[in-house]
Order: sequence, then C-alpha cells, then structure tokens
Amino acid sequence: MAAEWVTAWSTLALAAATAALAVGGGVAGYFAWRAYHAQRDDLAITRRDSKRQRTPVLLAELSTDPGATGLWLTVRLSTSEPLPAFHLILDETRAGDCPLGFTTGQTGVETHIDPEAAPPGWKNDPHRPEARWTDTLLPGSAALFHMALRQPDVDKVDPSKIRMRADCIPIEGGEPWHISVPVTVTKSAADKLPHGHATVAMPRGQIARTGPDLGQPRIRR
Repeated sequence: MAAEWVTAWSTLALAAATAALAVGGGVAGYFAWRAYHAQRDDLAITRRDSKRQRTPVLLAELSTDPGATGLWLTVRLSTSEPLPAFHLILDETRAGDCPLGFTTGQTGVETHIDPEAAPPGWKNDPHRPEARWTDTLLPGSAALFHMALRQPDVDKVDPSKIRMRADCIPIEGGEPWHISVPVTVTKSAADKLPHGHATVAMPRGQIARTGPDLGQPRIRR
C-alpha cells in the first residue's frame, strides 16, 4: 500500500513539474514572439525612413538646339545615389492641359499604344504622355528626351501647364519612389512656344519654375 502511495505522489509531482515547465515555456515563448515582432517592426520603420531620406531629386530643363526642330528635355539627377531607371509622366490636371508630348521613334517612348489604355486626351495624339529611361543615371548626369507641340497650329501656350512627375526605381529594387519633377523653361524654348515668352514676366536673370507645388513656370534667361 505504501509503495502505491509513493508511486501516486511521484506521478503527481512529475505532472506538476511538466505543467510548470509548459507554462514557463509558454510565457518565454510569448515574450520571444513579442521581441521578434518588435524587432521586425523597428527594422521596417528604419528601412522606410532610410528610403524616404534617399528620395531622388530630378530636375528637368526644356531647351532648344540651334538648327534642330522641336524641343529637348534634359532630366538631371541632383542627388547622390545612382538611379537605375525612371518613368517620366506628363502631369495633367485636366485632359489636354499639357501643350507638349514626347515624340515617337526615340528610345523609351512607345511607338504604338493601346487606344483603350491611353490617358484621356491622348487616344489619337501622335505624341506620347510618358517616357522611360532604363540606363543607370549617375549623380549629376542627365537623360535627354525630344518633345514637340501637340497642336502645332495653336495660338498660345502656357508654360505653367508643362508639369511632370516620375516613378523612380531604387537601386536595390522594390517599391518605386513617386516624385514631382520641377521643369525649367529656357528663354529660347519659351520663345519657340506660341506667345510663350509673354506668359510670365520675369526680370532678367531670375528663374520661374513649374511643378505641382511651385505654381508658375521657370523661365531661365
């Protein structure tokens, strides 16, 4: 009888010890799970902040080339990190706002587009509302695109309607940056636009800029 009681008490003690270990392990596992998720969230925040601090800055300038037709858009990278590729898009508040388009036949501009997928106002346009640059852009270097008036016989063009934005691919890949691209219009380019030079009166040497947050266009004299 005594042996049976000893065996019973031993079984109970073992069960109690096992339960205690299980509870302790569960608590430890819970705190380990919390620590893992906290570290993961901190890492995500750090990566997000790092990407925001690395946001590229693209500056565009519309100019002319003596003896050449049309207009040339130079897009320069002014930040310190190389940019593998970007997608430049004409930014219109309303369909038909932008007086210029990218000419077809150049690298990065589609020759044929799906009319059903074209943005409003571009379905039957001979020019394109976007261009892609797929060569790595180094700090201080620039991409070059040819542009032309969408309606050559238009009487007047407002340079402030020439607005752009870009989707920029990080060097490590992943989600792109979405940025606005300020546009500088040189005096020679403004003079080539119908009445473009009269749209903004700027003292010599001053610069006006276009962009969603900048209001009036840049005219560099």
